[in-house]
Amino acid sequence: MSLQEFIPTPTFEDYRESFRDFFDLQRDDGVVAAAAHTVGGPIQLSVQNHRALGQILKTLGADPENEVLILTGSGEEFMMDSDPEGFELEEQDLPNWAYEYAYKDGRINISSLINDLEIPTIGIFNGPGFHSEIVLMCDITLCAEDATIFDLHYDIGSVPGDGIHSCFQELLGVKRAAYALLTGEAITARKGLEWGMVNEVLPRAASGPSGGDRRAHHEPASCHSPAHDSDRPASVEEAHRRRPGRRLRHPDVWPRRQAEVDPQPGHDLRDGEVRP
Repeated sequence: MSLQEFIPTPTFEDYRESFRDFFDLQRDDGVVAAAAHTVGGPIQLSVQNHRALGQILKTLGADPENEVLILTGSGEEFMMDSDPEGFELEEQDLPNWAYEYAYKDGRINISSLINDLEIPTIGIFNGPGFHSEIVLMCDITLCAEDATIFDLHYDIGSVPGDGIHSCFQELLGVKRAAYALLTGEAITARKGLEWGMVNEVLPRAASGPSGGDRRAHHEPASCHSPAHDSDRPASVEEAHRRRPGRRLRHPDVWPRRQAEVDPQPGHDLRDGEVRP
């Protein structure tokens, strides 16, 4: 017998409790469903839940009893808001959190999804929202029929990216990705299916946390030709109206950061305005 024992792996019951404020975790026969939430509803971005994503991915990957991961959001939106006080820490100590949040945690979130999970992953994009790379970079991605994919960074005065740029470039190719990133293009679920961003488009009833288990009962959605602007579903117009997130705290923060670096007034990326 070895002179040393294995370090115990945290049990599912233990880390389900630890992460309960960020993820609703369920496991059945090795299949883990992780539904990200904020107070039981759609994700509201914060420094805290941004870090929790990388932490949960590493934790799930370290548990040998997990065989498949289904990752999704909660409610009818994926992530269209930020926590009203979710960036207070960053504002109090910007030099520290610019590294801890924007660089360190952001890098870990993407690398953990790729490197720390040696099991198949199914992402379910349950509704419109930003930071969709979280589910688009899973092995298989299912999408609610009223979901809309877009990146908001350019519209809030930030460099397009923060992880989603790598996802768009990989899935869309360089030219389509550049257009989507630089214009904040709203990509419908059907167009995402046609372009290879998602594998199936499902009715909302089949796109919840257990949708991965029920998808076999639904025929894969057929590809549709891109619609003209006048034919866009209401959900896309809604995403455009709200893009880049009129309820987000980011527009209050980023213009101030930019002004600290370059105080020249009048630049449309620093004035805090939301472009139409």
